[in-house]
Amino acid sequence: WLSEIADARKREKVFRKFGAKVVQLYEAEKKEEYQFNILFSNTETLAPALYNSVPRPVVQRRFKDADPLGKSASLLVQRTLEFLLDTDMRDYPSFDDLMQSAVLEALVPGRGVTRFKYDATIAEVEQEPVEGPGPDGSPEHETAEGEAPEPYEKVEGEFVCGEAVAWNRFLHGYATKWKDVPWVAFEWPMTKAELEKNFGAETAAKCELGDIEASTDDDSEPKGSAETSTKGAWVYEIWDKTNRRVIFVSEGFKAGTLKEVDDPLGLSGFFPCPRPLAFLNRISSLTPVALYSFYEEQAKELNRVTVRINKLIAALKVRGFYDSTVEGLDKVMTADDNVLVPAENVAALQQGQTLEKAIFLMP
Repeated sequence: WLSEIADARKREKVFRKFGAKVVQLYEAEKKEEYQFNILFSNTETLAPALYNSVPRPVVQRRFKDADPLGKSASLLVQRTLEFLLDTDMRDYPSFDDLMQSAVLEALVPGRGVTRFKYDATIAEVEQEPVEGPGPDGSPEHETAEGEAPEPYEKVEGEFVCGEAVAWNRFLHGYATKWKDVPWVAFEWPMTKAELEKNFGAETAAKCELGDIEASTDDDSEPKGSAETSTKGAWVYEIWDKTNRRVIFVSEGFKAGTLKEVDDPLGLSGFFPCPRPLAFLNRISSLTPVALYSFYEEQAKELNRVTVRINKLIAALKVRGFYDSTVEGLDKVMTADDNVLVPAENVAALQQGQTLEKAIFLMP
């Protein structure tokens, strides 16, 4: 699996490197170099045109037969979707936030990923002691004297929630069509405490820890110093559609897989996410392409022209000297349009002196 992950990362190497560059440009991290940021303008124009409001779900029967049960089922599903789209629950991201994030990342680096998961609140419930035989008269239902019944788990709440995945924290197996993708993977940085919570203390103790603030992309540099960096491990959550299993692996864990789970959701498409959002459908590959790559040269030309205009404007300054015997010339230079400044020493001008001869401008 680590070999499959490495191959997938290799296929996306150019996309990830260029995507990181485009994100830096959009977020104005190089504003001294790129003074005319047409990428930001284009993105802010396209984003609201692509998504601007929460949609209204509509669930209808395919055939309009007289079927009260089918109509009630459609109404139930529609109201459920309406609730999930607008829950206003602080513990979960809203549908609106998920869509805005996906659209923005699809417009800038080229890929927007949203996954969904089932979240349940499970609590242990203590059973009441049973006196006497069970309903069927069998004695095994009775609780022995002085013996406490075993607790059982009860689902107190359940919810389907969305989760935004960073554009460079998603990988998938080789395919040219999405329906043929054999597996998808999500990349998670986990601290030692998170490793213990998800995989147990014994497994976490065998996992080699490193700097999880450093990106796993080959062209990036670690953040911070070795003393201040957060220690942990990068974990890959792999959804294997071929065998319908979820597998957790890490380069820091050499003993095998961290954990394996049988199909947890039972979805027809198996994957917990739709096809990543992208605005370019390629024929030869599923590797995304940033839209900025189509007009990068024109954007650079606009930036060069802007930089040159700014330099020319800075160079075109009126500078020079004036004859101090003609008073008031400094006021003339700072006066507004259509303003006459009273002359304070007219005698100098009446003796043959002129303004052309009294002002000496730099070429």
